[in-house]
Amino acid sequence: MRFGTLRRGSQKTKSVPHTANVLVVAAVLLILVTPMLQVVAARISLPPGWDDSIIDRIKAGESTKMIVAVLDFENSDKLAGKVHLKLSDMLTTALVNSNRFELVERNKIDRVFQEQALQLTGAVDEAKVVEVGKLLGAEAVVFGSVTSVSQTEIDKFAYDVLKTEVSIDVRAVSVATGKILLSESATGIAEHKLIKTASGTVVSGSLDDRSGYATAARSAVNDAGTRIAKLSVLVGYVLDIADEQIFIDVGEELGVKSGDRFVIFRISKEIVHPVTGHRVGWAKEVICEIEIQTTEKSMSSGKVVRRESKNEIKPGDFAILNSATE
Repeated sequence: MRFGTLRRGSQKTKSVPHTANVLVVAAVLLILVTPMLQVVAARISLPPGWDDSIIDRIKAGESTKMIVAVLDFENSDKLAGKVHLKLSDMLTTALVNSNRFELVERNKIDRVFQEQALQLTGAVDEAKVVEVGKLLGAEAVVFGSVTSVSQTEIDKFAYDVLKTEVSIDVRAVSVATGKILLSESATGIAEHKLIKTASGTVVSGSLDDRSGYATAARSAVNDAGTRIAKLSVLVGYVLDIADEQIFIDVGEELGVKSGDRFVIFRISKEIVHPVTGHRVGWAKEVICEIEIQTTEKSMSSGKVVRRESKNEIKPGDFAILNSATE
């Protein structure tokens, strides 16, 4: 009888197919890499609202600030008897302080309304606002209304809080196109502490707190002013490049702050319409995006955070604020 010998390693073992391993690894890599591919694919572009006519103004030595007229607010009578406020004047001051606009003077607005016997009452018609804007030589007209005014007393056990709220609606209309550039609501809140005796006599604070209305109204108007300021394109020049720092000629006086991002670009040739022969705009090359690190009154500096072109930044390149980072 003949017996076969048992050979080591002759037994077969089961293993996961090589193809399955490859598919699992590929799936994991796809999940990890896809977000990175999306970031790489994101292009740097000029912010919404850019108009090449701004370049023409700069080349001509003209101001790039939008000319704005602020009209009186509707329903201002809701604040009558509470405090003597003119919200249009407050909003004009807020926009002047932003240093982004040229404001039509109040006496000119009043004179045009008197000469033309104009009235804006009830539901304001955008077409009528555009007509007023043209008479005032404005590029945009801002108008609004007081929507609600309230003052309530809140019991905090040890003391009471007098809470004042003023809400407004604000719109901005382009005089050239008649389109609504902005439509926003804003609410200002002011709170003051009241301390009373057990019998209800106020010993600290005042129930007739007229200053609360002024504070709340100013807060609402300043909030609206901040949003309106974003309609203005903030553009400047690259001044210098040193040790990877890019210096630009816009700073704190124009509201620039640390963390803001600017798109750096340059223009090359004019784009001319093939039929009319009129210049339509300029060919532009976006170089990169920088993030501001330090600011001064009239200049700022930052570092490149994203690149669009291999070309280097040069003094004289344009720098435009990316409004999404304001």
